[in-house]
Amino acid sequence: MKLETELVGGVTVLTLEGKLTVDHEAGRLSKTVRTLADEGRTAVVLDLGRVDYVDSLGIEAIVASHISLTKRGGRLAVAGLSPRLRHLLEMTRLSEILETHPDRAHALEGLAGVQNQGQKAEGGLIEGSQPSPATSPARRS
Repeated sequence: MKLETELVGGVTVLTLEGKLTVDHEAGRLSKTVRTLADEGRTAVVLDLGRVDYVDSLGIEAIVASHISLTKRGGRLAVAGLSPRLRHLLEMTRLSEILETHPDRAHALEGLAGVQNQGQKAEGGLIEGSQPSPATSPARRS
């Protein structure tokens, strides 16, 4: 699993690529979000648009990330769900708990006005992550 992090208008965006599974470091996602929350970066978009498979441990990592942030008064917006993952979240009723958006742009819109608490002046990288290339948000069609 590849994990990139960047700061966009006061919101931390985590972009995942590959598989979010027990074999592909799903626990690293939870650890990264806990570190962000400890640093006061509690407005987070989790962009799953480039994730091609999620197992039960991956779902657990998403839920644990949501809990870590909400305990600190923050919000997690999950974006870019595949049809399979969206269906799975609906079947388990996790879609009623998690804030989901069709894509990163909508998730950022959904968190507009929400700022990371005590954020540093510069974004910075989380251990084990890479900077995301500059991309323009997707537009509605």
